[in-house]
Amino acid sequence: MFKGKKKFSAYGTLSNTGKTGLGWEDNNKLGTQEGMSFGDNGEIFITSGGDDLDSFDGRYNGQGIPIARTGGVHYDSKWNSDKESINANYKIGSLTVDGTRSSLSRNTFTDQNGNPIIIDNQDDQTSHNYMFRQKADALYQLKIDSTSNLKLTIDGTLKNSDTRSTDLSSSYKNGNIVNNQDKKLNNQLDGKIFNATAFYNKKFKKTGRTFSVNLSGGINQSNAQGNLYSNINYYNENTSTTDSVKLIDQRRTNDLKSSKFLTNVTYTEPLSKALSLVLNYGISINNSDADRKSFSQSAPQDYNVLIDSLSSDYKFNQLSNQIGAMFNLIKGKHTLNFGARVADVRFKQVATLTMGGSPIDSVFKRKFTNWNPQLTYMWKFSAQGSFRFNYSGTQTQPTIDQLQPVRINTEPLNIVLGNPNLDPSFNHRFNLNYFSYKVLSDQYISAYGGFNFTTNPIVNFINTTSATNKSVTTYENLPGKTPLNFYSGIYMGRKVFAGISIGADLSANGNIYYGYKALDGPKQLNRTTANTYSARFRLNKYVQKKFYFDIGAGPTYNTGQSSLSPQFNNNGYGFGANGRASVNLPGKIVLATDGDYTYQAATQSFGKEFRQFIWNANITKSFFKGENLKLVLSGNDLLNQNQGFSRTSDNASYSETRYTTIKRYFLFSVIWDFNKMGGGAPAKK
Repeated sequence: MFKGKKKFSAYGTLSNTGKTGLGWEDNNKLGTQEGMSFGDNGEIFITSGGDDLDSFDGRYNGQGIPIARTGGVHYDSKWNSDKESINANYKIGSLTVDGTRSSLSRNTFTDQNGNPIIIDNQDDQTSHNYMFRQKADALYQLKIDSTSNLKLTIDGTLKNSDTRSTDLSSSYKNGNIVNNQDKKLNNQLDGKIFNATAFYNKKFKKTGRTFSVNLSGGINQSNAQGNLYSNINYYNENTSTTDSVKLIDQRRTNDLKSSKFLTNVTYTEPLSKALSLVLNYGISINNSDADRKSFSQSAPQDYNVLIDSLSSDYKFNQLSNQIGAMFNLIKGKHTLNFGARVADVRFKQVATLTMGGSPIDSVFKRKFTNWNPQLTYMWKFSAQGSFRFNYSGTQTQPTIDQLQPVRINTEPLNIVLGNPNLDPSFNHRFNLNYFSYKVLSDQYISAYGGFNFTTNPIVNFINTTSATNKSVTTYENLPGKTPLNFYSGIYMGRKVFAGISIGADLSANGNIYYGYKALDGPKQLNRTTANTYSARFRLNKYVQKKFYFDIGAGPTYNTGQSSLSPQFNNNGYGFGANGRASVNLPGKIVLATDGDYTYQAATQSFGKEFRQFIWNANITKSFFKGENLKLVLSGNDLLNQNQGFSRTSDNASYSETRYTTIKRYFLFSVIWDFNKMGGGAPAKK
């Protein structure tokens, strides 16, 4: 609804089809500044590390069956000759996701005699996740004069979550059972987030000379509590009889608080017609308090005995000063940006551990100097063609969870322990992009590639006891080795005859991981490689108001290899195909369909192949001259084949996961697109 320069909007959604809010198009119609889907849409900062009790982020990722309820209102207005404006929103919603997941992971070792050892882990999980969230935000803008502007933003979020999961898992060594576990986790969390920013920019008389100041601050607070129940049976691998039983029944509480303040000043000075210099200085302050406690029972349901080894109270203070200089050179069709940022980062961590009833204080201080060089070159060789190269270097400090030496036992068979002696790592990232388009032949070529590697990386050290398959994970720096990742691809196509276009897509990507592993002995360095190669060929044609089709298909090949177990691999072929088509019939009727076929062959690690074909279709009947009233009947996954499936590999193991997801359903829709503006002309979808 419009009234002068004021605009009011409201919306509501209720869905169990995976739609968790408004799409981009509807969001733009409402006039909000950001997406109104069910998410924080902002920075999440907890400098003390993640909350292990906050296991659900309130987003639907395709796993499980969701029920989403969202709503919101919007207001915006301009006044004072459009020099001032405001944009305000309030959003409310809940998301419930229920699902099951079954995963199989394989970890391979070689003993001191060169004999292969295979440890398989089978896990079946049932989960219930719920989150309720409210968010309010506002943006105020003031055009002070023709050369300066001021922008103020605030937002606040309240959220409550409830997560419950049941896991039944088993571990096997060379086919013989080692352990099984019945684990239950229940967590509840209340969170509060508040952010505020102020941005001022000024343009001077000299062309290209600018000055800006950005101030921002925020508070993040969460209070969580949960119960961990685990019953573990350990077996004798020779007789498969029970050796021992381990029962864990604990209550845990997490109280996390974090505050931040950041400021950044930027000044741009033109040195010549082609060259300019951008200087910036920033300071940031982060303070946080992470109080994590675990309790056992003194009597049934009376959790009041503090477990020292699983409890901690950390106060974390960080101060960072950053200065940077960037040069920007523009000459004809060439643009070059280069420079660097350097930051002095200091933090102090105060740990209070209650041991034997006596508080013990320890102070841990660290100081880093971060260097972040940057270079970007772009050549726009034609109106529809360009080449771009980018390099960036980033120094990364270890996270607080990697540093603090407190055991995390969310997974009783996989304990995580920090290392306070970690040093920063440095990542080098290179990217290339090329694009060329010819209008007359509708020919295009797009090529891209990237390569990045890390020096002095932080890697996992996983120490496993084969008799129980219990692992303890710590972190170490690995000088002299460089984990790396690469990706590349080329897309090309052109119109050939009768308006038909053909195309081909070729791509390759890969990773090299490093990590330490140990099985009943000294640690060994493991190098894991994982690569994927794919090709796809496409055919399409579009005739306005008549028909459209687009089909593509091609093979894939995946490889996976571990240096400690060269006799095993995860190599396998795959094939994929997809297509969509529509045809306009008389009477303003449109038939449309699309399909997606996926096949992955069995591998040496996973003996079961995977294949599915997802077929969707819909019929639309439009009414009136503007076709602004539509009746739509659609069917999703008509063959009822949709299955959640993924295969992954890392420096520790190969994994395959299958999970419940949305399958076949039918939907009848009535869509009325109305608009009273412009003399009653119907709005276009």
